Amino acid sequence: MSATAPSWTPSFAVDDEEEETILTDEQETQYTSKDSILFVIDFSKSMLEPLDNEKDTPFQSAMKCVAHVLKNKIISSDNDEIGIVLYGTREKRNGMNFEHIYVLQELQVPDAQQIKDVDNIVNGHWNFEEEVGSTEKEYPLGDVFWTCSNLFGHLAQKVGSKRVFLITNEDNPHATNPSLRNAAKTRAKDLAELGIRIELFNLDKKDEPFNVDTFYRQILDLEDEYDDEDQAGPIGGAGSRKFDELMVRIRRREVKKRSQYRLPFHVAPGLTIGVRGYSIVLRQEKGKYTHVYMKGERVRETYAMTSWMCADTTQFLMPTDIKYYFPYGGEKVVFTKEEMAEMRNFGDPGITLLGFKARRLLKNYENITHAYFIYPDEKEYLGSTRVFSALLQRMASKDKIAICHMIRRSNTLPRFVALLPQEEVLDANGGQERPPGFHVITLPYADDIRSIPIENTPEADVDLVDAAKIVIEKLIIKGGYRPEAYENPSLQRHFASLQAIALAQDIEEDLPDKTLPKYETIHKRIGPVVSKFENALNSGVSVPMEEEEEIANRTAKTKRKREPEGGQSSSASKRRKAKDEDDLHDVPDYFKAGKIQKCTVAQLKTWLSDLGIDTSGNKADLIERVTYHLSK
Repeated sequence: MSATAPSWTPSFAVDDEEEETILTDEQETQYTSKDSILFVIDFSKSMLEPLDNEKDTPFQSAMKCVAHVLKNKIISSDNDEIGIVLYGTREKRNGMNFEHIYVLQELQVPDAQQIKDVDNIVNGHWNFEEEVGSTEKEYPLGDVFWTCSNLFGHLAQKVGSKRVFLITNEDNPHATNPSLRNAAKTRAKDLAELGIRIELFNLDKKDEPFNVDTFYRQILDLEDEYDDEDQAGPIGGAGSRKFDELMVRIRRREVKKRSQYRLPFHVAPGLTIGVRGYSIVLRQEKGKYTHVYMKGERVRETYAMTSWMCADTTQFLMPTDIKYYFPYGGEKVVFTKEEMAEMRNFGDPGITLLGFKARRLLKNYENITHAYFIYPDEKEYLGSTRVFSALLQRMASKDKIAICHMIRRSNTLPRFVALLPQEEVLDANGGQERPPGFHVITLPYADDIRSIPIENTPEADVDLVDAAKIVIEKLIIKGGYRPEAYENPSLQRHFASLQAIALAQDIEEDLPDKTLPKYETIHKRIGPVVSKFENALNSGVSVPMEEEEEIANRTAKTKRKREPEGGQSSSASKRRKAKDEDDLHDVPDYFKAGKIQKCTVAQLKTWLSDLGIDTSGNKADLIERVTYHLSK
């Protein structure tokens, strides 16, 4: 009887991205357990007053953000838990019976009813402000942190991360009460020691920007001291004044950034530091569906079982009965499972520095998969940050890359990688736009690169190339390509359908697809030019640049000659006005010409949507957002 599997090739000769992953206990906790986010929102009087030229109050903006997170979590992370706590309320509802603290929703996996309750507050269907009310009395902020600790303490299962999203516009609580101020700091320190991270989302008041240094900087420094995993730069910075700004900040912090691996980095003999690796870009996929059994008294989830049967005896086999083989020279070379594991063992995980090269020698085609990003890790090797920073700065100043040997996990293939340095970039408010670290670019083996035969193609003459440049220049996206402005239409359709079914709503038939070309805009910009270029290309006749400019100048002169002296007719004025408006192809053109009111609602929404800015509201609201953005 032959108790061999058909082939061991799929189990051995596979790409290291697809190999079976053996997770440590720490990684098991991070990747299989829940994340918990507790929204703690200030409900004081100042949070209920709209800012100048703003329709929504800061509290309404905060609740809109909560609704977005709930809807996102119920689809993309159905094991994560969300809770909502309000403080500064007239009424109280909490397990500790503290005054002026209202637990709106306990920490739990979001469901449809929770989302509906939050939507009712946002839409004004639930008169929450009148029912719960706000207070002007002083209350201990430390009690708020104590309530957070109590809510996290009631979680039944172990969680991967515990975070408090604190949304407030009060930058100096207990300014005249040092006792309550110190008590709040002590409670915040207790949270940090328990692994509960406070992340501040500060809002500005009408005439007073939020000053993080007044009080909250000390609390944020505590969080960085106790949390070595999620260091994404300053959390405070400039406060938000609009829903769009707050939403962008929450989206950035919504997903917990976890390291994919922790590795020793052998810089030189006797010099080893610790690093953490992150995945910066990953393809977003639809969530895995689950099979269920519907014929019983209740819906039950099914699970798959695999059994191996001998083809000769039809008997079921135990795992110890199964071996692997590889066909070689007409023979079956058989291996045991232990031998397979030994052959796949290329050494201990780690990164070893081999040498340096000029950055210009790294070619684009040598990046064969998505890159990782490494950051120093002080957990295993003290002093790693100083060595890492010195190496980073020196390589960046000399425009060098490092070539290294890397084994990412104990069961993955060794790879040669290039470390591409990236220096820290801060915005005007001191917030971190780009973190310092190294991009880890996986390099190809010799047999990964193919020589593709390229046939000679006819070369265009200089005039035809220049004509093509006109077309290209008119279609360049101002500000460059921004991936966050283009959502995957297939995923959005899938998620919108799930959300509609879960909330018992109608499924929206026509969802916007931002990947489709804007034919009308393209035609306005390059219609005449591209037609002439196409005709010239098909006929083999070039279109000189000088001719294009001459035609444009001749048209302009003819137009000026036709204008009547001492005035002009009404019809001529209208024609010229229409012509001038035709020259305004996009929203910025209208803005510069002082004719932003001439834009249609569709034009305004399209332009705002491309920049990832909220498109809700009437035309006046849209114009206000456009003016605010273009006036920066």
